[in-house]
Amino acid sequence: MKRVAINVAVVLAIITALVVAWQLLSIVLLFIISLVIAATARGPIDKLMAYGLPRGPALMVVYGVGVAATIGLIYGLSVVLAGEFSVLGQDLVAAYNWLQANWENGQSAGSVVAQRLPTPEQFAALIGTGETAAITQALIGLAQGLGNFAGQLPLALVVSIYWTADALRFERLWLSLLPPEGRAKGRNIWRTLEGGVGAYIRSEAVQSLLAGVLITGGYWLLGIAYPVLWGVIAGFTWLIPLVGGLFTIIPLAIFVWMTLGPVTAALAVAYTVLIFVLMEFVVERLLYTRDRYGRVLVLVIMIAMVDAFSLLGLLIAPLVATTIQIFLNEMMRPTPPRPSVQPAAVPTATGIQSPETGSQTLATGAQPTIESIDISELQTRLEAVQTMTHNLEGGDARRIASMAERLEDLLHEAQKV
Repeated sequence: MKRVAINVAVVLAIITALVVAWQLLSIVLLFIISLVIAATARGPIDKLMAYGLPRGPALMVVYGVGVAATIGLIYGLSVVLAGEFSVLGQDLVAAYNWLQANWENGQSAGSVVAQRLPTPEQFAALIGTGETAAITQALIGLAQGLGNFAGQLPLALVVSIYWTADALRFERLWLSLLPPEGRAKGRNIWRTLEGGVGAYIRSEAVQSLLAGVLITGGYWLLGIAYPVLWGVIAGFTWLIPLVGGLFTIIPLAIFVWMTLGPVTAALAVAYTVLIFVLMEFVVERLLYTRDRYGRVLVLVIMIAMVDAFSLLGLLIAPLVATTIQIFLNEMMRPTPPRPSVQPAAVPTATGIQSPETGSQTLATGAQPTIESIDISELQTRLEAVQTMTHNLEGGDARRIASMAERLEDLLHEAQKV
């Protein structure tokens, strides 16, 4: 009966935690975004520290360069895309006028369709002013979503900076919630998960940016209109797993066929496929060496994420699948056996007696293989370390002092035993 009550309590606690997390979804998402940003920045920070740069300056360099590059990229794309969208609207109106004029002068089926289409003036008003309620509502919803995300992103960035700057303290804090025998495994799972997720995000970001730049340059050389817009579309669709490339290739083939002919369309499609193959089998294997997510797993997660978060869920589905797979792999990894602690040798008047065999080793003969631990000597060394930490300043001194306090507690426990 007691076991049933415990199981029921655990189930109710899990359900309560899920309900609270759903009610505080914005806060939970903010915290998750901050962890993702911290995991992404951890790798470059560790590399700069390996080259001898202190942790504080390394953190400032990585976050400063990342924020500046992101703002510069968004600003540059917004300026270029504004001009391309202006030209695109004019071209759409001209193409619609040409299409409707040909249909009206053509066969009976085309004339019937042309009569049911909006007039060129109505279509121009739709493109230029967006008078329909559905398009207006969709744009308002999209703007609100982007505004909320843009408002939370700086706060998530600040939280991630705090998390990265004092990661060891936060790590010890949440590990203290686990039982002592599970802390080592929990630490390994967390660090493996953080390293894997950070490497995956950096890999996907570099691939998306590189694919967009290469496709923009290639389309510009081929004379395709709106090369920057096509590069942005290709960069975003590359993040969609399994079928992301089709969202670029199919519209591209139709558009280029209609504007520049079948030869240029075939060249553009072949170039796009070549870039995607290069990203998948060359660049990704250089940047992300871990096992990728399982196809079945990402398909199931895609269905759930699209239902919950629409297009955003489709983009983050592979990240969620990667996180789940790394976590499950680490959970199923067997825990290495703890080394057995053998009793120390007992010194006697004639030598050293082994507690297992009872045999003695003469003091003047061979040295014993197991030495006794002198707790008083360890206590002396610990006091020397504590004296040294009083003269230090900064985060390293606080971490050393905290570790010294924990070692002192362990020594007190050992003396009691």
